[in-house]
Amino acid sequence: MRVANLNTRRIVYSLTVVALICGFLFAFQRASHASDGVRIKTQFAGDAPAHAIRWIASSWNLGRIPNHFMALNPIAERSQVSATGSTAPVLVPSNTTPVPQTPCSVRAYVPNNNRTLFVVDTSSNTVLTTIGVGFDPEGVAVNDAGTRAYVGNFESNTVSVIDTSANVVLTTVPVAIEPGFLALNPSGTRLYVTHQNIGLVSVIDTSTNTVLTTIPVGGGPDGVAVNRVAARAYVVNNFAGTLSVIDTDSNTVLTTVPVGVNPIDVAVNSAGTRAYVTNALSGDLSVIDTVSNTVLATVPLGRGGGLLALNPVGTRAYILSVDVVIVFDTTLNTVLTTITLEGETHGIAFSPEGTRAYIPITAISTISVIDTSTNTELTSIAGFSAPRAFGNFIGTVCPSPSAEVSSLITTVAESTSLPAGTKISLNAKLQDAQNALQLGDTATACSDLQDLINQVKAQSGKKIPVDLANSLIGTAQQIRNQLGCGSG
Repeated sequence: MRVANLNTRRIVYSLTVVALICGFLFAFQRASHASDGVRIKTQFAGDAPAHAIRWIASSWNLGRIPNHFMALNPIAERSQVSATGSTAPVLVPSNTTPVPQTPCSVRAYVPNNNRTLFVVDTSSNTVLTTIGVGFDPEGVAVNDAGTRAYVGNFESNTVSVIDTSANVVLTTVPVAIEPGFLALNPSGTRLYVTHQNIGLVSVIDTSTNTVLTTIPVGGGPDGVAVNRVAARAYVVNNFAGTLSVIDTDSNTVLTTVPVGVNPIDVAVNSAGTRAYVTNALSGDLSVIDTVSNTVLATVPLGRGGGLLALNPVGTRAYILSVDVVIVFDTTLNTVLTTITLEGETHGIAFSPEGTRAYIPITAISTISVIDTSTNTELTSIAGFSAPRAFGNFIGTVCPSPSAEVSSLITTVAESTSLPAGTKISLNAKLQDAQNALQLGDTATACSDLQDLINQVKAQSGKKIPVDLANSLIGTAQQIRNQLGCGSG
């Protein structure tokens, strides 16, 4: 009797729960909407009573409540489990991850002794074009945005500023005599240029392309590197056998660290915790703790070290020594292997993902491409004239924001799948963004592009085909990223 009464109560309770759930879902579905291209649904949306009964059947012990909900994609009609384990409704995007319409490209900017800068497409390992610069160009730096490359012209006492989208010289900055190595701060607002024979570092404001100040360092400054985490720059002093640590906020030398004999170059890991200095005459590598500014280790290399570069994750240092590349493990502080090339090397830089190293070989006028997974030469790019590149000469270059907006305007105009009203609306937003860019009004351009993104998201799968919507959203977001718009 007690069991029968319990079962009766359970049945009555279950029917009550079903009624309550159905009422809730009816009210909820009437209130839900998808104006922004995202729909909120619960596990029971659609066939509510059947779902509710299945839930009660699987949860006969009425004290147990399910700890998850399912979220339904309104376009694909595909259920997904909420990762939160929460009973709150789950937001599910109405389309897939947007894919940029106009891809960026990775390029190498390699100075040659005939007053030219060669621009190399690293995907095809071919020379795209050449740009006329000053006499005896050597030092190179490319900003993180990929919009500017800087070339130090040793004999001209100038720095050439390159617009990477148009591959033209925007301006030429006069500096002190014999500019050598170049390095940019992470934001690209300051360029540091060493002058070996006068013991100075020039600091260039890249917004005005003028020299802000010069910093006296030790004798014979050569390689320079900027810490991406702390406000510090490091300059090796070839004649003095030291490393100058510069406070980049005040542009003053904080301290000087003794290193080996005849130091040539310096590199800082991405975490900003270690600096590595090659010492040519003592044939070793100084490992510097950048917090205490002290030498942690001095590691013999077996030969004189020259220019060096760290891979993007900082686990390997590739050190040049005439015609040999020394591969150094920075976690173990030991030499892993060496790679012998065909002539004297003058420069090294990594592809953004770190799978390739590019090394100009001056003697035979080629660039050697190294596979960093096997530490073997993949190929050699010919057609140069005594190439040499001091610094990070590789950058990722995207089409200019204005060019990309023009591309979007063309895409919308030529689409045969868009209703006329939608075309007019999208085109108006794009034209507003283009006009704002031409006026230098970045904030308005950012706002116009975000309005476009919002409209496309709301109409994706309705008035705008999903594939086209993804492409438009991806390209618009790429432009916003280039402009530094921030989150929408």
